[in-house]
Amino acid sequence: MKKGLLFTLATLFCCQALTYAQDTTDQSIRKLLDMERQAWTMRDSTAFFALLNESPSFTFTNTGSGYSNHLNVNTFHDALTTAWKQPPTGKPNTYENSDIKSQVVGNRAFTEFTRTTIDSNNKRVRQTLETWTLSNKNGSWKIDRILSVDTSSFNPSKVLSDTEIEDEINMVGYRLLAAKKNEQAIRIFKMNTEFFPKAWNTYDSLGEAYMINGNKKEAIANYEQSMKLNPKNTNGKEFLEKLRKGK
Repeated sequence: MKKGLLFTLATLFCCQALTYAQDTTDQSIRKLLDMERQAWTMRDSTAFFALLNESPSFTFTNTGSGYSNHLNVNTFHDALTTAWKQPPTGKPNTYENSDIKSQVVGNRAFTEFTRTTIDSNNKRVRQTLETWTLSNKNGSWKIDRILSVDTSSFNPSKVLSDTEIEDEINMVGYRLLAAKKNEQAIRIFKMNTEFFPKAWNTYDSLGEAYMINGNKKEAIANYEQSMKLNPKNTNGKEFLEKLRKGK
């Protein structure tokens, strides 16, 4: 009887501890998103870049109807610094984050949320679907990858380029990862490699999904294919090394 009671109490304690850890992690991620939002509103490049994992593996993708931009950490840093040096015309915009979802696996997190841009007249002028990859560095969350899709610019009659289609399929895969639907995400990323077999980023994303799902062999194979197509893929190189070392 006592053993059964102790087991029940231990189980409840573990569940509460796990819930507390999850809540604490979620609060830390939300705090990071809020700090980024404030830095973006204030056009504070120092505060903003302090939140990034400014390694060669960082990428920023901004896509919408008729455009798609891919920037590495250096080009993103230069573009944003130059833009924010220009004085704003009128009162600056403000930003709201909503519908935040995250999946945390070890020191990695996949976060999805909606960002709304509000102008000086309190009018909602833009809405983007944000899918970010984060990593925990010495107890602090940093932004590894930003994928931003301008949903307010979507034009269903426009013919998309291959790059735009690839980006949008990738977005679906990362949304599924953020929703903790790993198997479905793997199917989407795999489909993207079949549609675009010469696109290195599709294999990189599939490798990441396999890694998160614990499929080490498949993760290594896809990271290797990504590196074969793009030897400068520092993100793939970093995780390939970790997988081979069993970390």
